[in-house]
This record gives sequence, C-alpha cells and structure tokens, in this order.
Amino acid sequence: MVGLIGFRLLWGLIGTRYARFSSFAFGPSRVAAYLKSLLSGSPQHYVGHNPAGSLAIWAILILAGLTGLSGYATYNEFGGDAFEGLHEFFANAWLMVVGMHIDGVV
Repeated sequence: MVGLIGFRLLWGLIGTRYARFSSFAFGPSRVAAYLKSLLSGSPQHYVGHNPAGSLAIWAILILAGLTGLSGYATYNEFGGDAFEGLHEFFANAWLMVVGMHIDGVV
C-alpha cells in the first residue's frame, strides 16, 4: 500500500495535467464556497477535480499513509494494542472517505 501511495505522490508531481497536485490545490475558503454552492442547488463547475474532490484526495492519501504505518507498527508489535486500534480507526476512516469520494464522482 505504501508503494501505491509513493506512486500517487510521484504521479501528482509529474503526471497528467489533472492528476498533478497543482491542479487541485484549493484552500479552505474555496472548499467551503464550493460546498455552499452544492447546497444552494447551483454548484460551481470545474474541469478536473473540484475543491471537495481535492479535499477527499488529500484525506485519502494521508489516511492511507497512516493506515500503512500503523499496520506496519502493529505487524512488528510496536506499541501493543494502541497501534492496532489506531490502524483500525485509520482504515475505517479511509474507507468512509473513499466511499464519499465515489459518491461525489457518481
């Protein structure tokens, strides 16, 4: 999993136009404005990732990394049950964000 994250980070730097991190670097105010536009019934339109999608991508990358690291720590018996609980939490949060991201795409 950590290898896939590494690939995505590399692809975010040298990949296609809409895969690059620079194409979806939105600040919190733009994310809030976009979500507000969704609730108003007249959403803003974007080519590539919209601000909510970019937030989901960052969350997916961070949660995937934390899941991988906590899984590694659990596998190697670092930290006892604490890392096992964290691993489960990060994995479930990751699945939730992936589900929301897919819902947003659909």
